[in-house]
Amino acid sequence: MDTNHYDSLNEASEGIEKRLGEDVRRELFEAVEDAVEAIINEYDLNSEVSENALQEQMQIGYAESISDFVDEGVRDVEGIRELIAEIRREPVENSKTVVGKMGSRSRDVNRVSRAMWERRE
Repeated sequence: MDTNHYDSLNEASEGIEKRLGEDVRRELFEAVEDAVEAIINEYDLNSEVSENALQEQMQIGYAESISDFVDEGVRDVEGIRELIAEIRREPVENSKTVVGKMGSRSRDVNRVSRAMWERRE
């Protein structure tokens, strides 16, 4: 159940740091930066999306989901570090849920979502 909602990257950062610490927040956001680059390259969206806008929305989306995992007792710090490792191993595949979740909040994420959907067809 999604319960956390962040309206800004600053809020998202604070939410993660409060639950897991600054180191985990930094690890997560760096992994998301790499994932965004991989997504843009995978779907050839360099001219269609703003990397910075996409990165911010994806970081917010991951922060919301991870905050929910922690609040609901689904994952602890080590479990979140394992999730971050999974994001690094398979950045595109492991970002699809967050892309779907955030697609209605951002034109850039919506464009990625459409590209992922078109690829499935």
